[in-house]
Amino acid sequence: MARTIYERDTDALFIAAFDQPEFTARFLKLAGIAPGRTIRKLEPQAPHPVATGSIDIAIELSDGERLLIENKIDANYSVTRAGEAQPERYAASVSTLKAKGITARSVLLAPKCYLEASRHARSFDAAVSYEDLRPVLSGTARELLDAAILQAQTPYEPDPNAASATFFEDFYARARKIAPRLKLKDNPNGAGVRPTGSHTIYVDVPGSLRAWRNVPKPRMLIQAWDSGAHSASVKIMIGGLGHRATELPVPVGLARFDGYLRPAGKSLGCTVDTPRLDTQRPLAEQLPAIDAALQAAAQLQDWWNGSEKEIRALVAGA
Repeated sequence: MARTIYERDTDALFIAAFDQPEFTARFLKLAGIAPGRTIRKLEPQAPHPVATGSIDIAIELSDGERLLIENKIDANYSVTRAGEAQPERYAASVSTLKAKGITARSVLLAPKCYLEASRHARSFDAAVSYEDLRPVLSGTARELLDAAILQAQTPYEPDPNAASATFFEDFYARARKIAPRLKLKDNPNGAGVRPTGSHTIYVDVPGSLRAWRNVPKPRMLIQAWDSGAHSASVKIMIGGLGHRATELPVPVGLARFDGYLRPAGKSLGCTVDTPRLDTQRPLAEQLPAIDAALQAAAQLQDWWNGSEKEIRALVAGA
């Protein structure tokens, strides 16, 4: 089953549902909140009081208590640049608020099968299942919730695309020739399967990029195309700094080969634009574009590995 519903979709569903008294009362009861309290303030994607990352839905109740809600469908927990998993961040944020005299609790909101399978579920102060909220939803909201529950229950099995599989196999072979120091992550799908919508090649960071002390562990990828940007690109991404992308000066070494800074989700993307690649066409028909992308990736790799001062200045400036 392909992934068609994302946590941002159910985030929006629940945020809208909190305007409904019946839904709010049921959620608060399931979260262990005594009756009679209402929501004073709701903030989506609120920053954690400590550490990086964000709280999916932060709620302040009428008596001042805070609820820090992490919404999951079927994704793994993310990890901060300091190596903290999401459950640890929520626990740290609750402790920080309590130290300030603010009553707080963390709540994991997810389908029942996720709550039962997650070894981290007990790290949260409360857990609320999608299924237990279903009776107070209706119409398109309930349909979306049902689809999310089904998705969580169904193992991910990408629809194989022969052209995509051939393209990526040939791309890996070309990378070994053009950029031999760049190590690419193995195909996450078994038997060389690639779905039609696969457009990203992930770089093996430990095998390709230097780990600078006190600098966040980056991610690196090569995109065949990017529907959210004006061009395909290669990027090294530093988590949690995307909001500063337009404020930080571009490092001189990065600018030398037309690199620039841009937001990449919540990350800061050290980016080089590259030609768009067509995964449905033979790689041999696109060799100049393929080689340009690989050469850009090699330049970006060399910059990161040889520019400690610039990278430290970039992170310190953020």
